[in-house]
Amino acid sequence: MLMKYNDIITDQENRGFIERVYETEPIPNKIHYIPHHPVKKDSRKTPIRIVYDCSCRISPNHPSLNNFLMNTPPILNDLTKILIRFRLNRSVITTDIEKAFLHVGLHEDDRDVTRFLWLSNPSDPDNHLIEYRFKAVLFGAICSPFILNATLSKHLQQTDNTTTKLLERDLYVDNILSSLNTEDDAIVYFKEARTLMNKAGFNLRSWTLNSEKVRTLAARENVLDTDEQTQIL
Repeated sequence: MLMKYNDIITDQENRGFIERVYETEPIPNKIHYIPHHPVKKDSRKTPIRIVYDCSCRISPNHPSLNNFLMNTPPILNDLTKILIRFRLNRSVITTDIEKAFLHVGLHEDDRDVTRFLWLSNPSDPDNHLIEYRFKAVLFGAICSPFILNATLSKHLQQTDNTTTKLLERDLYVDNILSSLNTEDDAIVYFKEARTLMNKAGFNLRSWTLNSEKVRTLAARENVLDTDEQTQIL
């Protein structure tokens, strides 16, 4: 568990989601450290998830980081309508945005309130702690869902075609559930949706489809969900 935890931290640093904080840096006016812990998941792809607790307080009399952030609820699509539309047509598709929050950049002035501590060498009991901070929006901050929703909405509104309209209509946080009339429509949707979201740095992964042709395309691009059962939201 400890080594898997460390693998996630290392991957986040390599992908530019977090960065090291060095002692030679000047001390900023605002510093906050976020506690974190693992949550086990019944998934082969992500057996554990790191939870950053932005609601943690030093004591009942001290505010948390979330107390200082604007709590604006995101404008989400109606979940009932999404699920009903999903059953309407012959070809059904589900996909999600890989690490959606972490692909939205965090302003440099705000990064030092997202610091956290980790081990320099998890295999050494005498290792020292090192400091990291987020370079991206983190899941756990109360304002993050709104920021992600606003970012996706702005990107999708810059293109006007059928695929964009479907993505806007069928998006729920970082999940997308769509249904189309024909297999040819599903093929076009898969290609255009992948291209459109890649332009904004978002990767649509875990595609589940009932079209063999589109499943072949998804497998070729290594984004096919191979789980035997798929939960819908």
